[in-house]
Amino acid sequence: MASQANAVGGSLSNATDLEHSFRRNTFIQWMIDALIHLLVFATSMFAGPLPAGDGFNGIWYSNGNTRDQYVHKYSGGLGTYPQQTAPIAIFESRADRTYFLYGGTNPSENVLKNFISYYDHIAKRLARPRQLRHVGGNDIHMNATLAIDDRGYLWVFANSHGDGGRGNLYKSSKPYEIDAFEEVPLPAAVFGNAKGAIKLSYTDPVYVPERGLMLIWNQYHRNRSVWSVTSPNGLMWDSSRSKQLVNVSDEKGRGSYQIARANGAKVCVVTDFHPEGLDHRTNLYYLESSDFGQSWKTASGQVLDTPLKTATNPALIFGYHAEQKMVYMKDLNFDEDGRPVILYLTVSDADGKGHLPGPERGERTLHTAQWNGLAWVVKDVFTTDHNYDHGELYIEQNGLWRVIGPYIDGPQKFGTGGEVGVWISSDRGDSWKLTEQWTSGSNFNHTYVRRPLHASPDFYAIWADGHAFKRSASRIYFATMDGHVFQMPTRLDAEWGKPQLIRSP
Repeated sequence: MASQANAVGGSLSNATDLEHSFRRNTFIQWMIDALIHLLVFATSMFAGPLPAGDGFNGIWYSNGNTRDQYVHKYSGGLGTYPQQTAPIAIFESRADRTYFLYGGTNPSENVLKNFISYYDHIAKRLARPRQLRHVGGNDIHMNATLAIDDRGYLWVFANSHGDGGRGNLYKSSKPYEIDAFEEVPLPAAVFGNAKGAIKLSYTDPVYVPERGLMLIWNQYHRNRSVWSVTSPNGLMWDSSRSKQLVNVSDEKGRGSYQIARANGAKVCVVTDFHPEGLDHRTNLYYLESSDFGQSWKTASGQVLDTPLKTATNPALIFGYHAEQKMVYMKDLNFDEDGRPVILYLTVSDADGKGHLPGPERGERTLHTAQWNGLAWVVKDVFTTDHNYDHGELYIEQNGLWRVIGPYIDGPQKFGTGGEVGVWISSDRGDSWKLTEQWTSGSNFNHTYVRRPLHASPDFYAIWADGHAFKRSASRIYFATMDGHVFQMPTRLDAEWGKPQLIRSP
């Protein structure tokens, strides 16, 4: 992904003919990219309104046949999956709306479509969802992520998955509105795979005020590597602003996944390491940038030489590989002092089967890793029964910490998800107490509770449900901070929908 100039610069310094050839070819490629940019932008500018959805219906997905009673490595209603892609929801105070994305479908088809909608906090109603992209298939890794710039334009990064599918970037035609979007062309020099096809896996977009957009994403070539790139306006993306952050490939490594979040102008990234493949993900690393991606450091301020290429490097928080444990990253947030706190899960991989579901693997333990200004402090939270039980970490300015997620046994025990509960810590993660159960008596397991960026108390969490072991319908839910739980309407003929209250505190 490095520019051609960086790739060959020194070796051509004394070769005039080759240098002229390089410059000529570079100019030709620049002209081709510019023409493609103008053509795609011109055709997208006049696209009509987005198709309207007929209701809020999630999508059912499965991955990995286990050939036992648990059927799949993970499965269920996964319209808000995966955690590596964030944010999928943002509260925008200037519009008093929470915008959100989800992977949806027509229940009879179970074919993935990327939808966008919003909750109007004044009118207490949901905007009719709009279909941004008809993906095809049902691979929910191709869900999308969201950013909002300082003028109120919405930017949607629609994911591919490895070499499957195509990555797309869309910009709303008007500030704060979702009825029409324009596709922004992306250059193959930055986002192309070995064949030049545009790929965006596991995107984490961040809008940095007065600087522009930064995107953290995952590229699949020989392995999974983590990249960052910046754009001053979302329209211009070039390789001079692109940087490979992590490419761990020692010990038969197959790369890394990442989660990325921002605290003001500081962009923070948590990664893992995949020795011999993604089903043996382990270790925990942290790096941050306060200069819009020009340099990356550890939490202590040590400048990192990127890309990180070895499993043992200064960004390492804890070496779980030596303990034969797998790591599943869940969330990254910041305490009242602005210091990072990571929520993640570990499970024993001593027999090489830690990725499989079921009680035979033993307890899965949730942890927090908090930077206290001098060192990383790791603490246990509680245990759960599935690697893909996913909740997120909320930290209030008064120091109260919450974990909200489907960690209570649901109707499909030992399946993905469960019933949604709220755990609170008033001592910065030293102890935790289950204080509320938001769902109960459900027919399906609830999955992947997600925290909106700048979450409003009126729209504090969003998630989906679905049968954990066989294909089913899937609904989309949201909840308020005080525990009112709403189901979004599955059938909607008007431009506005009223959420159905299913639980009062």
